[in-house]
Order: sequence, then C-alpha cells, then structure tokens
Amino acid sequence: MKNLKIAFVAAAFAAFSLPATAQMVNATEPIVLSVDGYVVTAAQDTLKGQVAARVVNNYVTTIMFKDAKGAKTKYTANDVVAYGQKRPKLLRDYNDLTSVDKNYLHYESIEHPTKAGKKVFAERLMNGSRIKIFDNPTGSESSTNVAGFKLKENESSYVVYKQGSKPFILRKRKYEDEFAALFGDCAEFMSYAKDKPELKKFNNIGAVIENYNNRCQ
Repeated sequence: MKNLKIAFVAAAFAAFSLPATAQMVNATEPIVLSVDGYVVTAAQDTLKGQVAARVVNNYVTTIMFKDAKGAKTKYTANDVVAYGQKRPKLLRDYNDLTSVDKNYLHYESIEHPTKAGKKVFAERLMNGSRIKIFDNPTGSESSTNVAGFKLKENESSYVVYKQGSKPFILRKRKYEDEFAALFGDCAEFMSYAKDKPELKKFNNIGAVIENYNNRCQ
C-alpha cells in the first residue's frame, strides 16, 4: 500500500509538472535586476555594461543601462535597436534549437504587434534572414474542460516578424490556415513541404522556419 501511495504521488506530480502546451522554443521572464549585458544603439554601436528591464503590460518598455564608470542611462524601444542580458545559470538548461542562445537573452526593438505607432522590446527566440520569432508575452488564456473541471491554459503563440512586414501574433489554432501565406513566397520551400503534412504542426514551427530561412536566403 505504501508503494502504491508513493507511485500515485509521483504520477500526480509528473502530470502537474508538464506544461499545458509544448513549444519548440522557450521564453524566459525579463530580468529586472541589473546583470551583465549590452545595448545596441541606433548607430549600431554596442555598449557593454549592466542592464535591467522594466515591464509594462507584459512587454519590456524601458531598460536601465549602467556603464563601466557607473553612469546610468534609461533607454526606451525608440532609443535603441536591441539589448541583451546574461542568463542566470538556472535559466540556461535549454533543450531547444541551437538558434536559442543558452548564455544570453536577446531583445529587439519592434513595432507593437497589436498597437500601431508603439514600439516595445521583445525577446528574440529565433534569428533568421527572412523570418524571426519573438516571445508573445501577452499570450491569451483559453479554457479546457477535463473531467468536468474547467482549466485555464495559455494558448501557444509567438510574435513573428517577416522581412518587409509588420510583426504579428501567430497562434497555434491558426497556424495551418496561415501556412501558405507565411511561407508561400518561397517556391523551393513549398515544394519541399508539399508532401510533409507534419510541417504544418505548430510544435514543428521552429524547425520549419529554420528550414525556410536556409532555403530562401
């Protein structure tokens, strides 16, 4: 009986430890304490020092930069093009694509995906020559009924930036419908993907975009 109880507890713990939705790339919370990092100015100069993030409505809107002499400067997403912060050791255990930097968080200044005329910092999860993936910190919640209980879970989504277009939120439930619109400008990739229905599964989006970027330079 004792062993049965232990097995039950272990199974319950495992069930509640699993994420509600599996994604190929993982985001991390913005680091609000000053840690080693860098800032990239509008002139493409890289300044090294310490960086702390400030969050408003889920997005990083300003950062505080401290240089080697201790001088502090506040920057908004309108002032600089990017910044980075060194990851704490506990946040470095990644099992994702090699495009996710295990040592640094990388944020870029982008247009807000839903608010015209506003810029914010978004965590870049995948870099690429034509398409980039950013974290969507405002992921909406959806409800699922399981055995009579209503559970809330975040709907899987990313902010996607495609060269020449404005950033937009790509949601799991719309991914298959938007597949052709997102990748259809590259005949080589679409020919490759034609007989591979698994590429239209949202949990393969990282590998798909990596392949698209490599084929469509």
